[in-house]
Amino acid sequence: MENNTEHVVMENVKLDEPVVKLNEYFNLIKDREETIIAWNQSEQISYESSPTIFYDCLRLALPKVNLRLRKISGSEEGHFYALNKGKNSLLINYYGSKTIDVSSAPEEDAYLIGDHEVEHIKRVMDIIFEYSQIQHTAMSNSEWKTTEWSYAYNNYLSSCSTPYLEQAILSVITALEALLVTGSDQVSYRVSLIASLLIEEDETKRKQTFDLIKDMYNLRSKVVHGDISGFLKNIARPDIYDRYFKLKEVLSKILVKTYKIPMKTVLSQIENTIFKAPAVTFEDH
Repeated sequence: MENNTEHVVMENVKLDEPVVKLNEYFNLIKDREETIIAWNQSEQISYESSPTIFYDCLRLALPKVNLRLRKISGSEEGHFYALNKGKNSLLINYYGSKTIDVSSAPEEDAYLIGDHEVEHIKRVMDIIFEYSQIQHTAMSNSEWKTTEWSYAYNNYLSSCSTPYLEQAILSVITALEALLVTGSDQVSYRVSLIASLLIEEDETKRKQTFDLIKDMYNLRSKVVHGDISGFLKNIARPDIYDRYFKLKEVLSKILVKTYKIPMKTVLSQIENTIFKAPAVTFEDH
């Protein structure tokens, strides 16, 4: 291994190809059953070569995975691992199933990164590298301000870092609410409806997404309003991890789709979609 290249193991994912080149600084390497991140360190610092920004790109691009890093056995702790190890966390549900920690959506032992996922990762990298540069420039010029998108993105990253499942769920719901609604009337209904219209084309999938968000929002409401017994009953369900990863995937898709689009534009487009729908008819009339 070259001296200017650092290698670290990325857990809970596997590669379809032996080597995946993401840009000139970062590659993913298939080493038997392990997936290795190879960071080609550059003397010239850039957003595209930043190990912290890159790892956040992976976390946004792979929402169905609880990503974790570890050192290669026998190697010293390098900069990539040192900078990102604080983002490692278990995902623990103290109130629920016997399995208190899972790596990804339950139907998958490890998340497979194929050609489609690689292209999506690259798209997310373009978004987050640009976003990071814009934010840094604004802060340097004392012009930085929080937007709905940046607030939601920060809450998404918080959901990836917390070791507690209930906190992760609350962070995702908070992000969706910040992105998709204004005011305080019928918030859960509006968040659920708007999210389903934004990311799904199929009627059945829209209904599934609507029901998922409304159900998970109900869990959040029980915490906020002090219904602890109701909260404990809901979070102890055996499918809670699966529903959390699906909820996180919804937020990830919306963040990618709405990047640099003002909230007013998003909501206006949703209204147009609703108003263009045909009138409701009833079979018996």
